[in-house]
Amino acid sequence: MGKKGFSETLLALFHLMDELNSRENFENLPELDIRHLSGDFNRAYKRLALQWLDYLEHLKEQYAYLFSLAARKNPFNPDANPVVLD
Repeated sequence: MGKKGFSETLLALFHLMDELNSRENFENLPELDIRHLSGDFNRAYKRLALQWLDYLEHLKEQYAYLFSLAARKNPFNPDANPVVLD
């Protein structure tokens, strides 16, 4: 993803934070606003997931011991377990 990808990820996250912080509460939001926030959330989540995958690829190539733990703690796996089982 590279440097531009990282910057785009930060921009997506900061934008989402600004949007969320700009609302006093989340009760009774209009459907259009909910769809807008959903789009912002999905953009940020997708970019974070891609950054995480790039990070794991880097760890796998350069730091196998760090990769091992990161892969075992996979935030996308609800059954992730840091304990070495095999």
